[in-house]
Amino acid sequence: MTPSSLGGNGGNNFHKDYVKSWSLENTSSNIPRWQYGDLYTSAASDRWMESASYLNFQSFTVGYTLPKKLLKSVAKIRVYAAGENLGFWSARKGLDPRYSFEGNENSVNVYSPIRNISGGVQVTF
Repeated sequence: MTPSSLGGNGGNNFHKDYVKSWSLENTSSNIPRWQYGDLYTSAASDRWMESASYLNFQSFTVGYTLPKKLLKSVAKIRVYAAGENLGFWSARKGLDPRYSFEGNENSVNVYSPIRNISGGVQVTF
């Protein structure tokens, strides 16, 4: 939420909450005044502390082998389904709390894991 202080900083992104910052019209805001060139708006403070608690449904596999009495010409039939990264719930806005973002070098090209769902049938003759 740091306002740009240099004219050549075009293309910067700002957090959406900057529009809720303190102003004469919004005196009840807990977000400091946002002003171009202000060096102290995003200074170190416990104001930036947030809970990084989350619940992650990482992986799940389920399968079923059909009973032999249902099978005549096959030794075994197994049906299965598997999934990875099935659910992620966090009250944390913005960055993924599963990763460490200390400085700029660690936060380049970090994406949340892709959800993967697969299934199949295994037939043994």
